[in-house]
Amino acid sequence: MRRVAAPEVEAWARLRLDFIRQSPPPLAWHEAEIEREIARWLSARLGRHDLAAYLAEVDGVPAGIGAVTIYEVPPSPAVSGTEAYISSMYTEPRFRGRGVARAVLAELLDFARGAGVRGRVWLRATDAGRPLYAAAGFTPRDYFMQLRLAD
Repeated sequence: MRRVAAPEVEAWARLRLDFIRQSPPPLAWHEAEIEREIARWLSARLGRHDLAAYLAEVDGVPAGIGAVTIYEVPPSPAVSGTEAYISSMYTEPRFRGRGVARAVLAELLDFARGAGVRGRVWLRATDAGRPLYAAAGFTPRDYFMQLRLAD
């Protein structure tokens, strides 16, 4: 498990494309172009303090991905003003059930804590992902799930 650096961008982009294929948008799109756009997007953001992408491997084979974005919101009761959004959680089907997503999620949450998040962590969960997030302490809220990080 590692934070994506330049050598891992293409593998991360390929898995992100596989993730999109699971629920393709209802419009015409070109997979090769989207994969290049994903790689350009991530390459331009490597090393930022407000975004991290992680890649998990099993026996040297890319197996799962995830990303977290840190952002500021105005403080309010029980909200610190710094929150995080988790996206692009995906595990290759052949590696599911082996703890890959759990490991990626743990890294994303560690990054969020390290970035000072003491408020909400949000994500949109698929039906398949809900048990993982619930086991990590996320609770449903509208069509999102959330987790409150504490000191």
